[in-house]
Amino acid sequence: MVAGHQTLVLDTRERGVCQADIMLYSTERRELTPFVSTPFNEWDGRVSPDGKWVAYVSGDSGTARVYLRALSGASARYPVGPGSSVSWSASGRELVLTTGGGVTLAVPIRLGERPEIGTPLPWESGPIKSPGADWMGDESLSPDGPRFIRVTGPPSKRTTELGMVLNWAGAPIKER
Repeated sequence: MVAGHQTLVLDTRERGVCQADIMLYSTERRELTPFVSTPFNEWDGRVSPDGKWVAYVSGDSGTARVYLRALSGASARYPVGPGSSVSWSASGRELVLTTGGGVTLAVPIRLGERPEIGTPLPWESGPIKSPGADWMGDESLSPDGPRFIRVTGPPSKRTTELGMVLNWAGAPIKER
């Protein structure tokens, strides 16, 4: 969700088609519009803490790489580094990239009209992966920065359903 707006950033895949794109969904207009849509796969769109930038992954170079693009719709994209997933630090001054092999990199960022992107550096000594589990691509930094959470699951389990709770503050959660 984009802070202060009624917009969701989504990855979409059409059933039976091996292509993913980044889309914007306006909850006010109930309208889905393309944000990054090319003949290649784009996924893992993450909005910056200030709500002005989206970091995402694209496979257009033949390998998974992370890029930045202004949420305003400007077409310029800025290369960040190798990665098959991306997360923002709470301050917006760092992106954490994870490669397909599970190696985690930290990239210093200074946002502005044109972002300044530093050199990707190892965030830790080795891959984060639970033995016998598949990494499912969902991860996040703690708000204070030094801790990292990653969702893993049983090998080869694929998610086929997305649940979304809107207006959850004060509403009781009901079990299915």
